Amino acid sequence: MPEHQTGIPGDYTLGELHDLLWSVTLPTAARRLDCDKDWLREFCDYSVIPLPKADYWQKKRSGKRVHQRRLPKGLDRRETIAALVERRRRGQPPIDPIEDEQDVLDLIAVIDELEVEFRSPDSKARLHPVVAATRRVMKKTARDQWSTRFNRIRRRSSFAEPVFIAEVGVESVVRTAHLLQGLVEAVRKLGGDVDASRGDVACIELLGVLHRVRVRERLKRHREAAESRETVRECWRPTGVLELHVESWLGGDLLEKWTDRRAPLEAQMRDILVGLVRVAQVTRAEHRARQLAEEQAKREREERRREAEEAERHKHRGKALLEVAQQHAAWSTVARLLHGFRGGGALPGDLEHWLFRAEAAAQELNPLADGVASLRDAVEKRVDEQMRGWHYYDRHY
Repeated sequence: MPEHQTGIPGDYTLGELHDLLWSVTLPTAARRLDCDKDWLREFCDYSVIPLPKADYWQKKRSGKRVHQRRLPKGLDRRETIAALVERRRRGQPPIDPIEDEQDVLDLIAVIDELEVEFRSPDSKARLHPVVAATRRVMKKTARDQWSTRFNRIRRRSSFAEPVFIAEVGVESVVRTAHLLQGLVEAVRKLGGDVDASRGDVACIELLGVLHRVRVRERLKRHREAAESRETVRECWRPTGVLELHVESWLGGDLLEKWTDRRAPLEAQMRDILVGLVRVAQVTRAEHRARQLAEEQAKREREERRREAEEAERHKHRGKALLEVAQQHAAWSTVARLLHGFRGGGALPGDLEHWLFRAEAAAQELNPLADGVASLRDAVEKRVDEQMRGWHYYDRHY
């Protein structure tokens, strides 16, 4: 990436840059940021920031539906461009690489030697229960054509039994079922399995991570004249080109995709299995990072709670010590008064007895009568009683 002095503010974030690049064209964005267009393009290539394709703006101007790609996982929208430029200058990647774990490497080595078999269309062997249920659903819902392009991604709100998500035409039902069966058998050979206990959509479990699998068939727009020959009816027909999507189990976000365009999915099964392992590795790393962040936030919250509790106790301790000081001052006054009675010489017997009893009673008022340690314990006990029912409310939430 060529060195170029830009006028981009130091606190300009990647999220702001991504939003700008998808709201205006690249030359316009470069002028607004006071930088060279080629520099900005190479910076986006380095930092893996997606850019709109050539026909994106043409489709948007014509009112067609367009898709805005998000920042890849691992990039923080709050990170500044200056920080990323500094990482580039030092030769560091924009996203910290994830170290390979031994179980991941061992599993990839097993995949390299694994023979994945696919059954012939006329095979009578039993399918996995989830694959069999998916095939039954496909037979009921598969169509020769769709009225709109996006009808195919709508699925029923619930199924009678757990299934994989498959949106294919009539001609691709058998192939999709055998493809899913081969994938399930390969995953089970690798130590994984199919998890069908978490709802109506089954998941692939590998390396302790759950992922959803979705098979889609690409559609092609087709126009034909209606019966009246005055209007043209538009529909979408299946092309036979399948796509295999791996999605996150909870959010349904697309994590990885393979298509028939380069080669049939059956020929790419090893790459698909390696992709599943890598996706599981990234998911585990994100989970560990999230756990560490939660633990750090918990420690910080506990530290704030201790500081707030100590401040509250200090406030109550100050009030208790003020009361002790006032009590000590009152005792000193009474003690001086009684001592003054004795300053006049000998006293009658009854008055001497009364004065002795008064001095003993006054001594009980002395907070230091039992020593400093006893006074400290009494103050802390009083503070504990006043702190009873105190609750900490974190202002950071």
